[in-house]
Amino acid sequence: MAYKQKPIESLSEASWQAWIVDLGKWLGWRVFHPRPAQIAGRWATHYTGDAGYPDLTMVHDRRGFIMVECKSARGRLTAGQLQWHAALKNAGIEVYVWRPADYREVEERLKRIAR
Repeated sequence: MAYKQKPIESLSEASWQAWIVDLGKWLGWRVFHPRPAQIAGRWATHYTGDAGYPDLTMVHDRRGFIMVECKSARGRLTAGQLQWHAALKNAGIEVYVWRPADYREVEERLKRIAR
C-alpha cells in the first residue's frame, strides 16, 4: 500500500503550528511558544496575566514582529483570544489567526521583507 500524505488543510492544530514554526525557523525567524506540561496527570501551561495570549511570538531582524494564533480548520477563538487579538491590533502589532487553509498566505507573509 502506498503512503498517502494528508492534505495540509486537514492538519491538527498541533501539526499546523509545528509547520509554521518549522517554516519560520527555516526562514530565519526567532519563535517563542510556551509549551504545556503534564503535571499530576493534567495538562497545563503556566503563565501570569490574561488568558488567550497568542500561540506564537515571531521576530525577524528584516521581516518584522508578528503574533500568531494557530487554529485547525474547525478551531474557534476563545473570548480571551479575541480580546488579545483586538488589543494587539489596536496597539499596532501585526497579529494573525492562521488556519491550515491559509498556508499560502503564511508562506507569503513569512517570506516578505517588512517595510
